[in-house]
Amino acid sequence: MTGIVGDRTLYPVFKAIRKSYPVTFINPTAQTGKQELAVVSTPYGSDAKYPGEVPPMKENSVDPSSYEHTGWQPAPTNITGPLKCYAQFALLD
Repeated sequence: MTGIVGDRTLYPVFKAIRKSYPVTFINPTAQTGKQELAVVSTPYGSDAKYPGEVPPMKENSVDPSSYEHTGWQPAPTNITGPLKCYAQFALLD
């Protein structure tokens, strides 16, 4: 700082950097134990959405069509770090 001839008040300037974290959507399978379906970069504090057009199917059962996909565990909400979400299923009536 050259050329200052009197009192000055200086203020810091900050640039906001929004962190993003990977959210991995996984479908448990009988063959490999898990199948990675997608990885989504999600901003801190946001919710992640599974990008697939078709929901996952329960592959490690005798009749996969007798199950419906009910969501993810843990839920991909309020992301604050890397997260692995596993497909959850319920037996249809």
